[in-house]
Amino acid sequence: MLAGTLSGDSTLRLAHRSGPANPQPLASMVKLFVLVAVAEAVRSGTLRWSGQLTLQATDAAAGSGSLIARPAGSRVTVQEAARLMMQVSDNTATDLLIRTLGQDALAKAVASTGNAHPDRLKPLITIREDMWLEWSSDPAAVAARRSWPGASTARRTELLKPATAPGSPVPAATGPGVVPRWQSGLGYFATPEDIARAHITLHRLAQVRGLEPLHTIRQVPDTGIRFPAPWRNTAFKGGTVVGVQTGSWYAESPAGDQVLVVMAASSGSVVPSAFNALAQSAADKLAR
Repeated sequence: MLAGTLSGDSTLRLAHRSGPANPQPLASMVKLFVLVAVAEAVRSGTLRWSGQLTLQATDAAAGSGSLIARPAGSRVTVQEAARLMMQVSDNTATDLLIRTLGQDALAKAVASTGNAHPDRLKPLITIREDMWLEWSSDPAAVAARRSWPGASTARRTELLKPATAPGSPVPAATGPGVVPRWQSGLGYFATPEDIARAHITLHRLAQVRGLEPLHTIRQVPDTGIRFPAPWRNTAFKGGTVVGVQTGSWYAESPAGDQVLVVMAASSGSVVPSAFNALAQSAADKLAR
């Protein structure tokens, strides 16, 4: 857990930090970094919020979100894809944006946040690739899991190719033979400090002319907790998979903007009600 308030020069003053200092699994909280890359691309003119993106069959990713129901060839604006990725954690929207941005832009975005462990997000794989790597019984996926820990970025890119090969099936999130549980050592990793820096970066970017849509894109109707009274314009991103639950909040407050990051991982499972109760208690204390 990390909780803190930003001073006038945007320096984060920690009120509390506990738990392991090394990078921990993020689940869908990784989408914060994708949004940073989208914002940077819009600022540079590489993308426009109103620009049309075309869905490809290999963008389809199971799990959360409804974009997977749209056929290949459908058009989606950059802003809609970003909104779906953040507000309903749409996996297909995320993969569409990752493919559109490319790994170089994603790596630059991660670095721009001040992430202390950027190599843990290289390559920043798609949700589809992550599901295939962690859960698929495909012999190529089984072999990739064995090779992954010591593989270079280039080698990992090669290992993932079967997941998005033309005609490849969408990796299932549920069903016979599928155990959608976090596999230790796989997935996306960062520290609470890295996540706090990503939120701070997005808040700064939202003040840039032309990037105002970031304000609403980052606001999520249901975050699992009740916002304390002083919090305004609260941004959120969390993630859940069996064995992992994460949540992160950035709020404007009269006492200074505040950031709360809570991350839990277990070889068993994380109880959502207990996680939310912990986050609620932390938010209430931070906001006092």
